[in-house]
Amino acid sequence: VPQLIKVRMMVFLLLTSGISVFFVVAIALLNGETRLLWLALIVMVVTSVYIVTMTAYLTGLKTNSFLFDTSVLARFSVMSFLPDVCLTILSFSLTGNWAVAVIGIALVLGVLTITTLILYRGIPAKWGPTSF
Repeated sequence: VPQLIKVRMMVFLLLTSGISVFFVVAIALLNGETRLLWLALIVMVVTSVYIVTMTAYLTGLKTNSFLFDTSVLARFSVMSFLPDVCLTILSFSLTGNWAVAVIGIALVLGVLTITTLILYRGIPAKWGPTSF
């Protein structure tokens, strides 16, 4: 089961990555902010992998059922809301103090990367005994 979860994660990530890259590039072009495109793509990749891994960790193979489980939905909300708020606030400060904003964004992305690795490694222990 954990291997099947990991395969589903990879397939989902590959299928959605193209759409996400297109969206980020299109927004950067429309807003005339291509100078920050490199940073936007890094943020997109790290947060996408984090969200996919966190969802797999919280829901296992029953991703649709988490919509009806308030405790899982609450954990998902908190775990996705906090980094998104930090990244949003830091992105607004890119025009002011650029160096501090980039360092802050790098710290948030570092925490997300470490958390992603911890959650990814925890999938077999949490969902191993579960039947398909």
